Amino acid sequence: MATRERPRVLVVNHEASRSGAPMVALSMVRVLRAAGYEVVVIQRWGGVLVREFDAAADVSQREPWSRLRAALRRLGARGVLGQRAERCAAALERLAAQRVLRRHRPDLVWANTAVSSNYLAPARQAGIATVWYLHETRRYQHELLARHGLVDAPDRLSGVRVLACSAAAADATATVTGLARGRVGVLHPSVSRPDRRPSSSAESSVVVMGCGNDPIRKGFDLFVDLARALSARHDHHLRFIWVGPGSVDQEFVEVTGAVTDAAARIASSDIFVLSSRADPFPLVVLEAMASSRCVVGFDVGGVAEQLGAAGVLIEPGRVEAMAEVISELAGDPERRSRLGADAHDRFEQCWSPERFTAGVLAVTRQVLDGGDPPAPISSTD
Repeated sequence: MATRERPRVLVVNHEASRSGAPMVALSMVRVLRAAGYEVVVIQRWGGVLVREFDAAADVSQREPWSRLRAALRRLGARGVLGQRAERCAAALERLAAQRVLRRHRPDLVWANTAVSSNYLAPARQAGIATVWYLHETRRYQHELLARHGLVDAPDRLSGVRVLACSAAAADATATVTGLARGRVGVLHPSVSRPDRRPSSSAESSVVVMGCGNDPIRKGFDLFVDLARALSARHDHHLRFIWVGPGSVDQEFVEVTGAVTDAAARIASSDIFVLSSRADPFPLVVLEAMASSRCVVGFDVGGVAEQLGAAGVLIEPGRVEAMAEVISELAGDPERRSRLGADAHDRFEQCWSPERFTAGVLAVTRQVLDGGDPPAPISSTD
């Protein structure tokens, strides 16, 4: 049990970008501080959200030696030092974690994402309670956890409260680490509600929108293929917009580039499309659901878990099948409206900010009290 008047929670965030996991970390920091915890944030890497983290936390700092370990990894990637450079970078990461823990002496560590796994061994050695919250695909988890000897090594996670952002991510975590599936809990993220419930686009065209900061994983090229497939054969005027970076050297899709208001842009669409190749629990789908948007997505990761029957799922990569669905929905505004209303209701029932808040605080109290509930916590319980 913590002895401070305000228990000190160290939140380790892998980067201060506007991608999903850092946004979840920012929400977590705000929840913990609002509940009266003293919150220290360590950024493993910088980014555009640094000021928001600085404002949300009691203390917000950059992890030591981040540029040095990045330089070591670049050497390893170029084959100059190979495996030795990678081992040096991993050792430096653990030394940085030890230094951070000695300086701040937290009562609890929330290590957000597999990228923050360098804190697990130092925290365990120091006897500090730890929550590890993973958001990555199995392939990416395997790559990251191998750096710190956590692949097929369940004994090294003894005493660590392991959580994942979705059932799909939890399955991946159990597979990679060798933990029993029942040892990996599920804490579903959430997103803020829109300031007002938006209506459909006022344009004469039907706005079909995709979104993502990682064009390859998020399937920007598949979104372009979708627009290309529909451009010549559809009776309805369709406007395709991609929110985020992507190639502008094509004629079918408007590309916004990086934006700070992705949720508001998504709310202005008529049909939101998830074209991802892999996505454990995409926040953009939750943002579309919160805004009562009609959602069509490839059935990857945790998307089926998110949507249930409140959207349309397509076999991954089947652009022609997705084009058929978009074509039908473009000519059926009543069905779009019905799906959007169902998506909003499911968001409120299953993925609301209040559920995420309750989950974060429940885990924090359980771990600080030394408890480890027998069943995985879930924000849909």
